[in-house]
Amino acid sequence: MFALRHVPTMIATACLLAGCGAPVPKTTASTTASADAAAAQDNDAQASMAADAQALPAINCGEGQLAAFMNQAESNETRAAVAAAVGHRPIRWIHPGDAVTMDYQPGRLNIIVDEQGHIASTRCG
Repeated sequence: MFALRHVPTMIATACLLAGCGAPVPKTTASTTASADAAAAQDNDAQASMAADAQALPAINCGEGQLAAFMNQAESNETRAAVAAAVGHRPIRWIHPGDAVTMDYQPGRLNIIVDEQGHIASTRCG
């Protein structure tokens, strides 16, 4: 008698057998040249990313201009003054318990606000 517990095994076997009969593409000079060109592009992209990573420290998000704002209470006026001081760059205000993405944006200024609502620290990213 046929049992349902054998169905997953039969499906897996059928999938494996179907893949065994697939034709294998022949390697020609044009496919080899395409692969070489793709590898060269990948190497160029990696070199560009390495150069960008080395340039990151040179990018300034404006955090060095905010010493006067440390321990000030967050308010609409403080937010406007911070934006004016750093040249209206992207600013992310982070409060206790906020969900924060881990994406790194070197030009973005993160302002960390403590439990009392005061600016506790700043960092780029």
